[in-house]
Amino acid sequence: MGKPKFLPLVSLGALLLSSCSAMRMFEKDLYFEVVDGETVWQSGKINIFNNALLPTAPEKAGYLFYRYLVGVEPFDLETTPEQRLLMDAGLLRYNDSVSYAVDGKLTVTPIYLTPEEFPRPYLHVGWYDKTSKSKVDQTKIDRWTPSLVTFLKDYGATEKEISKIKIKGYSHNGNVSALGNDLKKDGTVDIVLGCGGNIDSKSGSDVAIIEKYQIHLQDEASTEWRYIALLTERPQSRAVYEWLKTFEGHRALTGE
Repeated sequence: MGKPKFLPLVSLGALLLSSCSAMRMFEKDLYFEVVDGETVWQSGKINIFNNALLPTAPEKAGYLFYRYLVGVEPFDLETTPEQRLLMDAGLLRYNDSVSYAVDGKLTVTPIYLTPEEFPRPYLHVGWYDKTSKSKVDQTKIDRWTPSLVTFLKDYGATEKEISKIKIKGYSHNGNVSALGNDLKKDGTVDIVLGCGGNIDSKSGSDVAIIEKYQIHLQDEASTEWRYIALLTERPQSRAVYEWLKTFEGHRALTGE
């Protein structure tokens, strides 16, 4: 009668232990603090499996919130590497920030700039991200963007300028007041797509605009007209706004 063979079980157990050990190697926690001056806004830990949502930066009189900075090295607008400025100001990711930690701890700092310091995109287009109202969605924006780029190249924009176009949705499913607050907080939007006619009224968005133009963005069942609004008088802003009023510009945006 032969002896029981336990080797496969032992090997399996060893394999499991080895796998668990390997997994723990990758589960190292990174402790972080979000610090504004002497005030700690938030603290916690992240790892490769878990990110952290950062607090919304409060308004600061005379300044605009720029980005969150990771690491303890001082910030300089001209020389600080882009990698240290969180691309998504609301999300702290382990892989994006672990290299800036000191002794397993990461410092995150909100950066504010004056309106004069704030780096502006070559063109900043905002769109009202409440499709049931605005009749604009990401699919429509993605379809429109190549036409915008072509227009700007014909207008004389350089490749470097084209690379600095910003197109962003605002106030996802929020009301018109939230849209206004988001636009004013961002501070650099040149043109808004899909807004209501009350974008500049006290009872609506209460956003200071240069002018607005009624455009056919609604579906057949809707009786509510939508608008494009010009917020700045920069030459490229005005040029795009006037193009959107033409047949070709209108068709590029609406697909009609």
